[in-house]
Amino acid sequence: MKIVLIQPPQKKIDDDRLEYPLGLMYLSSILKQDKHEVSILDFSGGFYHIIPQADIYGFSTFTPAYSWCLQKRDEISNKYPKSKFVAGGPHVSALPDECSTDWDAVVVGEGENAINNIINGQCGVIYGTPMAIDSIPFPDYKGVDIYSYTRIFRGSAIISLLSSRGCPYNCAFCNSIVVGARCKPRFRSPELVKDEIIYLRENYPDILSYRIVDDLFTFSEQRVEDMAKILHPLNIQYRCNSRVNLFNDNVAKLLVDSGCVFVSFGVESGSDEILKKMNKKQTTDDIENAIRSAKNAGIGVRCYLIVGFPGETWDTVERTISLMLETKPDDILIFAVIPFPGTPLYHFPQKFGITWLSNDFDDYLQITSNKGSNYLLSHYSATAQEIKKMREYMIERLASITWVT
Repeated sequence: MKIVLIQPPQKKIDDDRLEYPLGLMYLSSILKQDKHEVSILDFSGGFYHIIPQADIYGFSTFTPAYSWCLQKRDEISNKYPKSKFVAGGPHVSALPDECSTDWDAVVVGEGENAINNIINGQCGVIYGTPMAIDSIPFPDYKGVDIYSYTRIFRGSAIISLLSSRGCPYNCAFCNSIVVGARCKPRFRSPELVKDEIIYLRENYPDILSYRIVDDLFTFSEQRVEDMAKILHPLNIQYRCNSRVNLFNDNVAKLLVDSGCVFVSFGVESGSDEILKKMNKKQTTDDIENAIRSAKNAGIGVRCYLIVGFPGETWDTVERTISLMLETKPDDILIFAVIPFPGTPLYHFPQKFGITWLSNDFDDYLQITSNKGSNYLLSHYSATAQEIKKMREYMIERLASITWVT
């Protein structure tokens, strides 16, 4: 069977080709194992592709690109009306019933098992059941041009991989739980991660840095220790995502020993009150201690911040600014709160005192060009316009800390 997998562009941002589409690359490997003919067409970065005829077209859907997916579906279906059109990814996983009339099949959650059901003729809403994680083959790195992607680290290209799937937390603003909402966090064996790094090193020897894109690489000290034993002999440098309430001096030491040189924390706010409203399960003390542990170990620190969560005031904004100026992370990224479908903010706005919510999905972007953002809600403590002013003020006050693009 001939299958085309399509990654949409993310318009209105400075660079939408930072990262290759790992989800589609995993699907491609599964399909190729079963001898299907697969093409991955990534339209990010202004790339144009002539779309070939296929039996199935599979779209990866993100909220701000959903209208593009529908337009491209219409364009292709007018030319190839007998083909089947399938959608997966965060947007349709969050809104399966609303989106089901747009597609022959909608996949909720992980797609590696679901794609076989679709090939066998199943239509409608399909709830993906997760595969045993160590049985999933490496992503189809050869299915895309790795060198066409633009993410760099310390001036050089960086390559991304996964060592686990899922996150055990349920932050009120985070839509990363949507695809993995029906399964617990799962961890690849350290040996398989090592084998994948060796494969990448052999096939892309000029790319020397790695980005482990797990939602939570430091799930437990034991997991970090197990990974460190495998990674240390490889003599690589990598960056990862962590959580401040799961980070301490010992975790920092294990990371350094295994080659970690940079860690990202979802700090979000310098107000304990806002963190509690977010259901972050962390405190400002945790933030201070984690940043201190990382910096003392020689690990670079990135902090992600969110402005405008319900309950935000000028006082909580000042607390966030003070915390960042005190802890001095190496770089930051400041988002406006976005009520993504699939999050409690979107589905239960009254619970959070939200008085207005934009219904224009094209604007559901965390960052737009030139440090911009979209302001998509008002609530009991701040209007959308006030949130805009708060974010601009925070950017100005934290100008001494490097801004991440």
